[in-house]
Amino acid sequence: MKIADVVVIGSGPAATAAIGMLIRRGIHPQVLDAGNLDDKFRGTELRGLSAMSTEVLALGNSTSASVASKSWFGSSRTYNQPAESRIEYSAKVGARATYQLGGFSRIWGGTFDLSECDKIFPVSVRPSDEHREYVRQLVPNSLTSFIDSTSREEVRGHPRFTRVFRAIERNCRQSEVEVSRARLAIDSRSGPSSCTGCHGCFVGCPVDAIWFSGTQIHEWARSGLISYEPRNVVNTLHEKDDYVTIRGNRCDSPFEVKAQRVILAAGALSSSAILVNSSIYRQLRLQDTSASYGAALSPSRWQSTDVVQHGLSQIWIRFPESHVAQLYAPDSVHLPKLHQRLSSLRKLANPVSQVLIERLIPIILIREASHSDSIELSKQGDHVMTRAVTNAKSEIQHVRALHTLRKSLRGTGLLLLSQFFEHPSVGTGQHVGASLPHLSGSDELGRPPGLNRVHVVDGSVLPKIPLGSVTPLIMANAARIASYIQLTEA
Repeated sequence: MKIADVVVIGSGPAATAAIGMLIRRGIHPQVLDAGNLDDKFRGTELRGLSAMSTEVLALGNSTSASVASKSWFGSSRTYNQPAESRIEYSAKVGARATYQLGGFSRIWGGTFDLSECDKIFPVSVRPSDEHREYVRQLVPNSLTSFIDSTSREEVRGHPRFTRVFRAIERNCRQSEVEVSRARLAIDSRSGPSSCTGCHGCFVGCPVDAIWFSGTQIHEWARSGLISYEPRNVVNTLHEKDDYVTIRGNRCDSPFEVKAQRVILAAGALSSSAILVNSSIYRQLRLQDTSASYGAALSPSRWQSTDVVQHGLSQIWIRFPESHVAQLYAPDSVHLPKLHQRLSSLRKLANPVSQVLIERLIPIILIREASHSDSIELSKQGDHVMTRAVTNAKSEIQHVRALHTLRKSLRGTGLLLLSQFFEHPSVGTGQHVGASLPHLSGSDELGRPPGLNRVHVVDGSVLPKIPLGSVTPLIMANAARIASYIQLTEA
């Protein structure tokens, strides 16, 4: 009976961080991935995709079908649910598992912030400076600049955001509210994958300057540093004294793999579903940081393609322990999406809505998990069902968040349009997890109670879901866990 040393389930950011740490330790892991190396897209192949589908502005549509129709960075494939999947979604749940190479990293493009580590993790499970630095080296990242000149580790954002940024800073100077530019997973260094400022972020970067974990997985597989096995949808785990049995389906055919250690990094939704489907838990509940989507009105039209820049320009406004707001610079790809998704805007006469839409600043308002709805997973037959769990505080906190945001925008020339804010289904933003939080739902090494050889390293084991940047924290924690896993000598 062949037993692998370490099997990693998944290929997203958490899996990549864990795999890289194992390789550093001289361990050759076996990687079971629902995706395939052939699924790797480059931006040049995405230019024909509709700019109507962007992950940032999946606005207001409460139907679950909208979640699977995103095409930012080719993510329509990311959200496809294969026949082998055991997860079924209720209409009020917008989160989806990913079954593609690189997980959600292709649609991330995201904010890169490790500063929340000290706030999120208790001391005994806190990633060290070494683990954080490892993630910084693994993921090229750049600070957005709103001025003409940029340094080597900066990318140029929308120049007309400078005035708005400074005005918001002045409004918040006497309070605890923090205003910041976004640090993004974009490579601004010189080289073939450096950002060229082509403004094509929303339809696929032509040089792959936006970090994609699938690229790293591909390099490791090509170099023989990992054994990569594609098209494997894992359904169950069963642990015995000396090994773990992994079962699933590969292209409609069942497979079985045995491993001394399993690193479960399939993503918070998939990992929780695997544990529930394995009858390790009867049910699990995933936290969410609920998002509201809307806009502010600017006094004049913004031309977002009149200068060379990247297309992810944003300003962050952080209200401690309650909510954050992301303000995005206007972009030609946003305009049809705003009109399509905001029902309040669609009710207006077309000439009026067209005038308005060319002056709208898209805003995502994200609430803290204790003020948000959540997702419950439970087993029914041979499937795992998801359902939305409503939080009575959610609507009250949304109204309060709009009030504080309106105060922050005074004197900026932007008028907050409260009536245009709408709520998508729970989990649409994909910042879900904390179903097995460290020190209560799992131990320091991500092992659920009763398990010794299964280590969960993705967002499932976060002590809580932070407001804002999530993925770098998950990666640092995954690297920490992988650095301490012990193997039995043969």
